[in-house]
Amino acid sequence: INDKPSYARWMVESLDWGTLSTLSTMNHVSGSPFGNPVSFASNHGVPYMCVSPLDQSIQDLFADARVSLSMSEAQFGNYSSCLIPSGDPENPPCARLSISGVFENVTDPNEWQIAKQVLTAKHPSFENFCFSSDDSFHHFFLAKI
Repeated sequence: INDKPSYARWMVESLDWGTLSTLSTMNHVSGSPFGNPVSFASNHGVPYMCVSPLDQSIQDLFADARVSLSMSEAQFGNYSSCLIPSGDPENPPCARLSISGVFENVTDPNEWQIAKQVLTAKHPSFENFCFSSDDSFHHFFLAKI
């Protein structure tokens, strides 16, 4: 891969889930790293998520908003450098990407509409729970890194 920044942007635009990592606030492992799969969609390289405040990772982020989102070329499932037995997800030619930053609630109405559009385009089922008017759906909200 010669142009790593372009390849990283392509991965963020093409993949639809990654591992969201936080610093745990759970009593028995407080301060330890905690990873959780999260679905996302991106707009110009900004990953957006629809999340529930009941999710442990989100509870962690209320205490400390620092976060990373990791993904792998192996998630595409058809790259020979990543496939076993000829390759492996840890094989250096199998691209990996980690984005670190601050977790932010999307509150700007225009950005919220963009986030909703890219999320429902990539994850049609989100329309049924992320954007439901039914209060029993855990008060999902949109966030970004």
